Amino acid sequence: MIFKQVTFKKFLPLLVSLLQVKNVFCDDFNFSVSVLPSEYGGQRVAVVVDNQAPVELQPLYDGFLWRGKAAKPATSYYYVILDGTGATVANESNLVLNQQLAGNENLSFQRPAPDGAATTTLNDIFGAEYTIADDFIKGLPRLEQRRPAYDKFSILYQEGQVPNIRAQCSQENFNLLVNSLEKELSFFNCSMTFITPYEEFYYPDITLSLAGMGSRGFQKRPFKVEITGSNELEEIYGRSKFKLRNLVYDCTYIKNKLAVDIETSLGMVSGQDGFARFYVNNQPFGLYDLFDPLKKKFVKQYFHPGETDPKLGVLYKCKTDAGTRYYMEYYPQLGNLNSIYTVDMIPSDYNEQTYKSEQDILDLINFINNELDSASIDRIEEVIDLDLLLKTFIVEYLIDHRDGFLIGGNNFNIYRNYGTKKFHIWSYDFDATFGKFQEYPTNTPFDQYMLIPDSCTKNRLEGLPRPKINPLAEKLFAKPEIKQRFDELLKKVVSELFNPQVMNPRIQYFEKFLKHHIYWDIKQHATLPTQHYDGTDQEMVYDFSTISQGYNGGRVWTCSGEGNGLYDYIDERSQTALAAIGGSINAKDVNSLPKDELVGLPIDSLNSSSDNKSSSSSSDALSNIKLFTYTSLISILLILLIYY
Repeated sequence: MIFKQVTFKKFLPLLVSLLQVKNVFCDDFNFSVSVLPSEYGGQRVAVVVDNQAPVELQPLYDGFLWRGKAAKPATSYYYVILDGTGATVANESNLVLNQQLAGNENLSFQRPAPDGAATTTLNDIFGAEYTIADDFIKGLPRLEQRRPAYDKFSILYQEGQVPNIRAQCSQENFNLLVNSLEKELSFFNCSMTFITPYEEFYYPDITLSLAGMGSRGFQKRPFKVEITGSNELEEIYGRSKFKLRNLVYDCTYIKNKLAVDIETSLGMVSGQDGFARFYVNNQPFGLYDLFDPLKKKFVKQYFHPGETDPKLGVLYKCKTDAGTRYYMEYYPQLGNLNSIYTVDMIPSDYNEQTYKSEQDILDLINFINNELDSASIDRIEEVIDLDLLLKTFIVEYLIDHRDGFLIGGNNFNIYRNYGTKKFHIWSYDFDATFGKFQEYPTNTPFDQYMLIPDSCTKNRLEGLPRPKINPLAEKLFAKPEIKQRFDELLKKVVSELFNPQVMNPRIQYFEKFLKHHIYWDIKQHATLPTQHYDGTDQEMVYDFSTISQGYNGGRVWTCSGEGNGLYDYIDERSQTALAAIGGSINAKDVNSLPKDELVGLPIDSLNSSSDNKSSSSSSDALSNIKLFTYTSLISILLILLIYY
């Protein structure tokens, strides 16, 4: 008989494959969702498959992630929150919204049945319709050559994902965070659970600190997270630190992200940017801009690519002098320049006692004020990264970064590479942009926009000059070759990138993907228990109606800008720029461009020389989920053919 020929050794692969197929097509389908049920007045979490009875899930990570098995959905599934009696208190398919915040918006949904080969969901987030956005992400065209630093991008900031992060600190520290009005707070010996759609990480020792400058006093605090202590994993996706920007000035939630995308398209010193939900203990703080901090690793990757042991130079973080703005000028009355040019990183061969922080910045100031007028283009490019600076001017103008380097004398970095002695200047902090707190109307051409507003210099010491144009920009543009180079680059950027045809699909993707996260954020922001600092702007609590106006409003005041909604701002600014310098829109269809000609897409693979220790991209992880089911079916067929 044929069965006598089938030994146990031969039968084992068939048995394993049959069990795997049973898991795919029978009741052992795995569900996973991140939520704190107490946030919704509940105690437990369940999944509802094909509108049948709820199946309870089991808690992990101190109740921040819930997992369990149930029948594989044929049509749909959704999650519910249960109270102690098993009654449903929150339901994704029938979300009860705060009508004052949501208006007539209906955010209820059911999740579609997973792919036929899948055996598990991703790590869903309760109340968020899209766990990943891979199917509808729209990128931006890459205009300039990509920097080697982009090969070191971390999956921590993966496109089309919103990780769920929870820091847990002592009750004493949490009470201090909630009740204190101190502006410098750090909490040591906290822990962190970091949940992505594909993985979860636990770090028993992190330091949580307040971050930010003008936004620090809002109830929705900005934070900095640093992995410290003796964690088994010292980094997460190649990063040991990250910042959580609180987005309080941006009712669209995406301006900093858009600006970073534009910089990346232009091959600038852009860093990375994403989104995350954040909790401290059981308190949700809201949706944050997840940002790559500018530290030694950043400097190495951008300014010393390929160098094995680079001698790092000095990094300055530049700001106003207690609100008084200066523009690379020097006057004896200023006294200590460190109040404007703060050293954020001392050079490699120095320490805090031996490094004289003013010398390098004085070298740049002296060049601008004493040599630049007569310097050749070659000499200028020896001293200043002219390409980066001109692109910085362009980005600041197009997004209206009125609190940046060009007209604001604020929020910019200067790095001096000690190997080349060159200065690199670029700006940051892009949330109050695209018309927010506007100094000039959106239809202002660049040559008028670059005039420093009187409001920026009115509080200078008596007797000090009040420049009308940033001295560095004025001296550079006095050279016809540089002004022509700038105009041609501005025309290219507007024609091929900064226009409605290219930018609008990107913005629409964000609107769709972040909608449920934004509602969750405004709901939390309205009830945060933290204190508001004196001297901080009034709390900005938005609702869906004002947020919609921020995106779609015409040429009127909106929460996004003084004279436009976001879409209209891009339309009017791009038309204004092209009318002033000549040119027309020449937009490529992003749907027809290959991936390497786009920015803002998920990281598909990680460079073997990157700093990332381990991770999976969206597409890789999905392949891993599906792979064994396909191979299992093939194994069964082969075994049947061989043995039968």
